[in-house]
Amino acid sequence: MINPYKRQDIFRCHHDSHNGFGDVVSVYHVMKNKRCFPNGCVYFRWRCSLLDKGNPCIRGYNYVGKNCPGCRYYSEDKEMNRPEVEVNPGVYEDFEAELRAFEDWVRDHTGKRVTFYGRIHSVKPRFRGVSDGKAQRLSFHGFLLVFQEGYIGKDHFEDFCYATVSRGLQGRWQLRRGDVVEFEGDFGLDRGRLVLSKLNRIEVVERGDGEVWTESRAHVARATGTVFASQEEMCVACPRGALVDMADETDGRHYRRMFCMEGMPDPALCTYQKGSLLQIEVCLEDRERLRRMNGAGR
Repeated sequence: MINPYKRQDIFRCHHDSHNGFGDVVSVYHVMKNKRCFPNGCVYFRWRCSLLDKGNPCIRGYNYVGKNCPGCRYYSEDKEMNRPEVEVNPGVYEDFEAELRAFEDWVRDHTGKRVTFYGRIHSVKPRFRGVSDGKAQRLSFHGFLLVFQEGYIGKDHFEDFCYATVSRGLQGRWQLRRGDVVEFEGDFGLDRGRLVLSKLNRIEVVERGDGEVWTESRAHVARATGTVFASQEEMCVACPRGALVDMADETDGRHYRRMFCMEGMPDPALCTYQKGSLLQIEVCLEDRERLRRMNGAGR
């Protein structure tokens, strides 16, 4: 079983917000978050005639936000976008059957305690962010265990899944990349990702050789890291990259940003070679998995 919500080969969308990702969107974003397929979505582009011409705002703002309506220099354009299906009809029918089966399985498990067995692919600090339009603040919320696959009960889940651990639990168990673990946890989804929480009955079956993340190291990374606007593949795959849930206080939006714990100024300037090697490995695996799922192709 895989997670069809996270498939990125089914749809493409040319909305401006996806330009930084090559118009790639996940199934979850299209079908569950925006619910914009097949009818599309309508949005309003906010504009300021002063800022568009490089002139300063009379109220001192450097962006168009929720406080701008009513200003004589403010306007908005109504626009519509519709996601495009990227696979042939036969592949899409198979995808729909796969999605129905997955959603039935999720409903049967949501909110229940389940057993899990798998090898840790990486351990990353969990950060949450708040932006006021001028600055971003990050807070530390324990750690995230990343698995490339695992067994949930008797079901083999052949896709990425996650487990949250508190700083105290990580301090006690010193979990690291390569550890084979078994535990119980609450089953749930977080924006389409399968996440287990409130872990107990933990058993480390086999120790790996990865480095151990501590709370003090996490605080250093939070203070010295860099938030990127884009989500480059090499950063997503890199053990020093973490997705951060952000809340914008200016307009109430919630979104994700890539956080580089190495503090690189730009993905193009990254010197963390291990991340680059891991990127190649993960991309090759994903490419082969999508080739098998799509069969004859698009």
